[in-house]
Amino acid sequence: MKNYILLLILTFGLFTSAFAQVVHLEDGRVEHENDFRPCITLSVAPSPKKVKKEWTNFLDDRYGVELDGYGTFSSEDLLHAEGVVFEAVSFNKMDFYTNVVAGDKGTEIKVFARFGYNSYIGNKNKEYGVIKDIVVEFLSDFLHEYYKDKIETAEKEVKKLMKRKKRISSSIESNSDRIIKLNNEIEKLMEIETTTNSEIGNAEEILGSQQNEFSKLKKQLGIM
Repeated sequence: MKNYILLLILTFGLFTSAFAQVVHLEDGRVEHENDFRPCITLSVAPSPKKVKKEWTNFLDDRYGVELDGYGTFSSEDLLHAEGVVFEAVSFNKMDFYTNVVAGDKGTEIKVFARFGYNSYIGNKNKEYGVIKDIVVEFLSDFLHEYYKDKIETAEKEVKKLMKRKKRISSSIESNSDRIIKLNNEIEKLMEIETTTNSEIGNAEEILGSQQNEFSKLKKQLGIM
């Protein structure tokens, strides 16, 4: 069976390229009960905890399949629903598994199932294709909402930063006005100081002249 390539490009303005993700669904192998079994494998950006929560809710809400292994008091790597009838896949009872762990390329997901102890569903079974379609359906919903939330968060942060920038700009402008006003006041004070110094100089000059005249007058009158 051909590998599925799910291209999720979210068209949300300037954030499109930053939040686009290419997800490859591949036919892989997973170690289970002392042997390697066929599985659908893929990697996504969201954390293992987030994937477990959303995958568990998706299967329960959409298909009535309850996975064990994740909840308030547990978070196992291997989620499982054993002896269940997954009607969208088959009317026969099956064991359905999902292994979710952190990997080098993000969160690694491996989905596999079996009808009996050693009867694992592989890519030659029609049920395998149905399971793969369900995984694609989940990814389309989950990643769309995941990146939409990230974009909305980023947009809020941008708005906060723009408001902060505006406040800082207003503050700078206000302070600039104050600085200009203070500079004007300083210039006026300096002008007053210059004028005052000039007037003091003139007054000292007049005083000196008057003192000379007074000294001459005292000599003429013989006053020592």
